[in-house]
Amino acid sequence: MSYLSDLIGAILPKLGESAPALNDAINGFRTAITDTLDKLSNDDNLRIYDDNHGGVVRGPKRSRQRNHRENQNGVLLCNITKFNNCHEVSYFRAVFNLPRHSFNITTKTEVRLIGYESPLMRKVIDTSNPDINARTIACDLIGLTSDNQVLCIEGKVKPHGRATDIVYGLLESFAYGVCVEYFLSDENRRASFEQEVQFCLRDFHGQAEVLNSKVKLPAAFTLAAPREYFAEYFNPTQTGTGKKHGNLISQLIEAEQLLKAFHAIEGPKWAGFMIMDTPCTIKSFNKARNNPREINVIIRKVAITKTYVEPHFKSEPFKVDLAWDISELRNLIGT
Repeated sequence: MSYLSDLIGAILPKLGESAPALNDAINGFRTAITDTLDKLSNDDNLRIYDDNHGGVVRGPKRSRQRNHRENQNGVLLCNITKFNNCHEVSYFRAVFNLPRHSFNITTKTEVRLIGYESPLMRKVIDTSNPDINARTIACDLIGLTSDNQVLCIEGKVKPHGRATDIVYGLLESFAYGVCVEYFLSDENRRASFEQEVQFCLRDFHGQAEVLNSKVKLPAAFTLAAPREYFAEYFNPTQTGTGKKHGNLISQLIEAEQLLKAFHAIEGPKWAGFMIMDTPCTIKSFNKARNNPREINVIIRKVAITKTYVEPHFKSEPFKVDLAWDISELRNLIGT
């Protein structure tokens, strides 16, 4: 069990309790995360910005060397096994690899992606604070909206599974929003975080890109998935048994309870469910742009050659709908 999964595991039994009890539990969840960040900060071991080794948005340098092509503005690579299996990693790296690393969520709101698998508890010294693993609270994608609001995006592609279902995803995305909110709640931390955002803008969007005003509060968070992920909750195709179907219905009820709790307490802002029209199937990817290559990686001090590809979607434009709650999600998906 990891740091974040332990915290989420403590919340799950609270679902179904009274609204005040669930609100208290979510507040406790938020406090546990900020207390951990406080511990790192007080020990001078929270690396929010570092132009040599990576900060909380863009991650460690060695990860960037493996996944980042310097001559193409940050095209991400993916292990060919995960690519062929339509894994969450390949899908959301393809999202990051969209033209200009951006997409629109409304006619007026563009999201520029500035981080992938962002380690939001990045440490200065890995050997210090050994009870805290910086990689166990890593946000799939971080975006910056047209009005400079940071958007934490948790991505899912398979609804059947405790760690991949809608409830777990909501709690993960909320946790990421709590981290960003923490960075913005103090002037010194905010300054470091805005430096990190500025660096990532230039790194992935070109040297001319500048952060033209302060990052906006509150931070926002969303659960993103291809349309068929959400559709499975309303029109199940893989249930197999009535028990599995019942689990999906229960999860929708729990998700609704969580959204009410998020609105009732202080913290990051819920931005809605992000419904992506591009399916998570091998047919969605542009095989002509895979560019397979063999890369030497070190695993437990052993050199291993693995094949990586560039995941790119076949069709454009990339269409995204937003649903504020379960009712609107049901209407947009269709039942």
